[in-house]
Amino acid sequence: MNPNPFADVVAFVTNPVWTTAVFWLLVLASVVIAVIVWNRLPEQRNFSNVVQWAIRLVMGAFWWQQSLWKLPPFYTDHPESAFGETGLAYWMGLMGKHAAIPLFISTDEEGGPWVHRLKNIYGLRKSALDIYNSGDVNVATQEGHSVAHDLLSLGINENLAPDVDVALVNGIDQVTRTFGFTADSVIKFADPYMRAMQSDGIVACIKHYPGLGDANIDAHAGLPIVNRTRDQIYSVELAPFKHFIQTTDPLERPGMIMPTDVLMPAIDPVMPAELSHVFMTDILRKEFGYDGVALTDALYMKGVKVNGASISMPQAALMALNAGNDMLLGPAGAGQMIAVMDGLKEALRNGTLSKARVDEAALRAVGLATGRADGIKILGDGELKKKLTVSARAFSASARAKIESLGGVCEIPGAKKSEPARA
Repeated sequence: MNPNPFADVVAFVTNPVWTTAVFWLLVLASVVIAVIVWNRLPEQRNFSNVVQWAIRLVMGAFWWQQSLWKLPPFYTDHPESAFGETGLAYWMGLMGKHAAIPLFISTDEEGGPWVHRLKNIYGLRKSALDIYNSGDVNVATQEGHSVAHDLLSLGINENLAPDVDVALVNGIDQVTRTFGFTADSVIKFADPYMRAMQSDGIVACIKHYPGLGDANIDAHAGLPIVNRTRDQIYSVELAPFKHFIQTTDPLERPGMIMPTDVLMPAIDPVMPAELSHVFMTDILRKEFGYDGVALTDALYMKGVKVNGASISMPQAALMALNAGNDMLLGPAGAGQMIAVMDGLKEALRNGTLSKARVDEAALRAVGLATGRADGIKILGDGELKKKLTVSARAFSASARAKIESLGGVCEIPGAKKSEPARA
């Protein structure tokens, strides 16, 4: 008798013949559903909609199959399974090889029970509050190294963390996600955590500028309003951001900052922070001196409102860029991406978005991305320079052309002027 009957069940369920057969049955089902939608739902009789639903069903079937392959015995014999650690790294690397410019591949891996995207692969890890409660900055360092190791093992090079909000109320965004209840405690524990991650090669992104510590509602569900004085906001919510921006240690300066949707009437009574020129340019850039990449929070959240009215994603994208953001998070699927791109192109044509603003944003993003490759130098220091010197050995001809189109210069460091760059 088998001492572990469950092993027989797993062996049957994960048998590649069985999983492959079910996969193709699900593919066939997706075709049938697409035909039914086309014939029975005239309002959905749109080729793009049908194709999108079919793709979703096929991909769902694929990931169902791959998730079963992660279980023994198949996963142990086939580590290239796309849902496994080795397989994910393979697919991430494959995407990178086909990209003209190095990719940011990111996730939110804060730890704890709420924002922990890799728990099904690596299990639970300590939350920010757990780290704070330990009272030991060495724990923060250990957790930073641990998360960096796990992310890099999957081919992920950016973590949308740490959360440097200062918990002032017991709201949805503060439960276990913050490193304590004062600006000093947040700085004390987020500092070694971020330093460890970035020393291992992960780009850190601190959030949620200018601070969600006093927010009583989730920005996914509505626009939080923080009715604190300007002095209170500067001394508490903004203090960690200012500290990490102005630190002299490059490993303690975040590669990115993520603003969010929160209304602070004492500073800007109309615009949520990530769409506010006051917050994104006047304070973040000019007053604090931040010259790195600003990545919006998800533009599909219901907190994206102006004067109480929701705005479309293309509108939000335009407003975010004009406010001072450099990268846009939010479009899900080809339809939303095309709508955002078309909206930005139209804004360039009609003058509501300047090419100078787009170039500035693109140079920041390209500068950070290529800075992870061999040979990057950002000429000068202080304010953003409009010129990049990039090792030509690190990039394909198409990548070099893209960098040069953004005002960069591709060359082989230390080479003679006559030496040609490699394709």
